[in-house]
Amino acid sequence: VSSAWLDDADRKPHNAVNQGQGLALKCLLRFERDVQDPAVSLAIEDDERRAVVVVTTINEHEHTGSYRAGEEAVFAFWFQNVLAPGRYYATITVAHRGSGLELIDRYAREYSFIVTGSRATGGLVDLPFHTSFEVVGSAARPAAEQQVSA
Repeated sequence: VSSAWLDDADRKPHNAVNQGQGLALKCLLRFERDVQDPAVSLAIEDDERRAVVVVTTINEHEHTGSYRAGEEAVFAFWFQNVLAPGRYYATITVAHRGSGLELIDRYAREYSFIVTGSRATGGLVDLPFHTSFEVVGSAARPAAEQQVSA
């Protein structure tokens, strides 16, 4: 792994991004020797080293291709940014096909980015949501008072 970066929908690189926008975390892979179907994994960690998101090509792309020594490829993880405001670090691993334990390369926390936004509910992610509240009845209320008009 030689570099990592965030792209927005216009494919412009960023180091600080707003909540709610679509993003791609990308990394440039440069192969030093021939590799068949490497597995690429990405872990996004917060400042306290908690894994917030972990994704891997093992689940979606078992066959990622054949790469000759000297070739380059870009791995991209597309997502809607629901991360809470704060700094995040990317750890990218490249492994031989199979269990993912035979590592080719590891790019540990060498790239970080900042998420900005006004929505911080206290979780590691701030999922879009809506809430509702409605009276469902009470033994103390007469039936006519239990109806709620919309």
